[in-house]
Amino acid sequence: MDDVNGHYVFDKWLGNYENVQKDETLKAQYKTVQHIITDVQYVWEVQAVTCTIYLKCDCGYVYHLMNHDSQITAKNVKKVTCTEWSVSNNSTTFNTPFGTYSTDKDFEVTPPLGHKYGEWISNDDGTHTRFCANDPSHTETADCTLTDVPAQAQSCTTDGYDAHKKCEVCGYRTSHSTKHATGHTDPYVYNAEKSGSLSDNTCAWAYYECGNKCGDYYMLLTVTARDGNGDILPNAKVVISGNGVNVSGTTDENGIYEPGVKFKAGEYDVKITFTDDEGDHYTAEGKIAIGGDKVHGDFGYVRGAEKFRCKMCPTYEKWKKVPVIGWFVIIIHFFVHYASYISHIS
Repeated sequence: MDDVNGHYVFDKWLGNYENVQKDETLKAQYKTVQHIITDVQYVWEVQAVTCTIYLKCDCGYVYHLMNHDSQITAKNVKKVTCTEWSVSNNSTTFNTPFGTYSTDKDFEVTPPLGHKYGEWISNDDGTHTRFCANDPSHTETADCTLTDVPAQAQSCTTDGYDAHKKCEVCGYRTSHSTKHATGHTDPYVYNAEKSGSLSDNTCAWAYYECGNKCGDYYMLLTVTARDGNGDILPNAKVVISGNGVNVSGTTDENGIYEPGVKFKAGEYDVKITFTDDEGDHYTAEGKIAIGGDKVHGDFGYVRGAEKFRCKMCPTYEKWKKVPVIGWFVIIIHFFVHYASYISHIS
């Protein structure tokens, strides 16, 4: 019978077996012989958390011993790449009755990352290249996809250029000449024909346009605040905001307020407050937009002061009869003449 200390082999017979006259019972004597290890095998479990050694003797005896993860040393020998796994070398040592045995094995740990290419970048030669964010040494290069670009004349705000070709992927353009945008004229040119005032003298405007006739313009406004009876209102506070404008001021002794800013086509909130001689406060509010040949807002299209007042209070007649409890309407009427709102608002 075998054990770790060795296996048993026949040595000799015990008894008188040289001159046998009758049946005799003989005893066999065995001796112990140390195992001779002729085969060594290592078995690593999944994820290399354990390793078992198997030592085999020709007699058939097998000795085995398992080492766990705490007895295993892992060392990274290869980093993960776009196309290859990361590799760890795991090693362990077994102390057995038959001596010390060591082994190691490489294991794949992290799967390939795959390429992570960025945007195509022009090489200025009709090709473009993109680089992998995981490894800049990994690149792809391809021919540009060129489409025709027609010639364009320069303007105040856009460059002009000759006909050429452009890659829709990387933006590469074939050789061509370019004329940079001229920019708007400075100063703008006053246009008397497009300047004017309302018939009720509530608003006057000076129209200034780009000298290149590109359609860009602005207006300088003079506003006269009046009550429902048409009387001027000195010391009324005027606030105009919206479309990049936020100005406020007080009308002078003639009821006039000049904001002093350049008004473009767009929408504005208007709020006017006034305190009468008896100390009562009145406010008129509205939302208007400048554009085309009219003023419009959430109170509808208006062209005259009477309509504006009617839109701002329940009825004009009621307002005149009960001025103390009704809205005190300040007339401010922006009027843009001879210009298309849609074209200028863009």
